[in-house]
Amino acid sequence: MVGPGTGIAAFMAFIDDRVSRNISANYLFFGCRNEHGDFLHQEQLQKWVSCDKLQLFCAFSRDQENTIYVQQRVREQGDLLWSLISEQDAIVYVSGNANRMPDDVRQAFTDVIADHGVDDAAAYVQAMVKTGRYQEECWY
Repeated sequence: MVGPGTGIAAFMAFIDDRVSRNISANYLFFGCRNEHGDFLHQEQLQKWVSCDKLQLFCAFSRDQENTIYVQQRVREQGDLLWSLISEQDAIVYVSGNANRMPDDVRQAFTDVIADHGVDDAAAYVQAMVKTGRYQEECWY
């Protein structure tokens, strides 16, 4: 799941449902400007992390000199994501602002797949879209 900013809202009930069914294979990439200013649902997310029900990867874009966005965290976790996608048929959900984020995140996943030896990674991602394994719910 990739849900920067208010995109997190789409995932809270989803994660809660999965946790209530004792599903611990939950991976979330969350981003916002500042950890201490707009880390939405921080307390609940950290509770799930502490119970080993969620792996959380955060990108706080303005908390350091160089901006960091969720797509950078996706690339950093390329080995994990490739394993989930290629070996466990993971489904990727992207939710949030529709300006640049969806394209940037899709490119990050394309890069991860290419880095793992897939010649036409863009076609691979497009096949994931067609089969419902890569879904975007984004708005302006």
